[in-house]
Amino acid sequence: MDRRRLLLSLLLLWFMGIVVIFFFFGNRSAAVFAFAYTIIYGGICYRYRDCIRSLLNGIRLPVVIKFFGIAFLVAAAEEVFCYLTGNRIALPVLWADILFCGLAWFGWFGAWYFFLSKKYRYSATEALLLAGMAGILYEGIGPVLANPVAVLPVLVIAPFIFLVYAAIFVVPMQLISFTGTKEGLWKYPVSIVLPYLASLPIVLVLFLFFTFAEVPLY
Repeated sequence: MDRRRLLLSLLLLWFMGIVVIFFFFGNRSAAVFAFAYTIIYGGICYRYRDCIRSLLNGIRLPVVIKFFGIAFLVAAAEEVFCYLTGNRIALPVLWADILFCGLAWFGWFGAWYFFLSKKYRYSATEALLLAGMAGILYEGIGPVLANPVAVLPVLVIAPFIFLVYAAIFVVPMQLISFTGTKEGLWKYPVSIVLPYLASLPIVLVLFLFFTFAEVPLY
């Protein structure tokens, strides 16, 4: 077993431990959402990723339109499923939350589509691991900046966040052409931080729009 698969196996075990604790002693809704979305949906998509790729390639649209269209639909479906399972979503109004997450994550998806995949060499497992790890930054940096002590619970549930984001990424990823050749340790932090930074301008524009539209943000 190579190191990447070993890491993924350890993350899965850690994740399942968190799900069990949440289900019996904490937030049961979060446990149901996480297990169903990551293990069932994400697992099926990963297992049949070659079939999904063939299906998506058969859609007669420009690849970039297919990619961002699928990315938005996957993000929207994830937020709806999160809402239906009784979990808190990013914004209290569902349509605004769908618009916010679907568009804000364009920075994440776009960084991979336009830059990372063209510059650096990745295996499929490596790309999925790094895309998922960016989710820890998305979900964790706000609470940690508000209260540095929050770094501890964020680290504890890191596999939980990682696998949800990996499950979101796995389908759009099938439309990315990985042609990069550059190797080196820098690709790892860049692959995590750059997508987050690329999302910030989009987030700012969306918050200004929601503020002027008087959409509740909290």
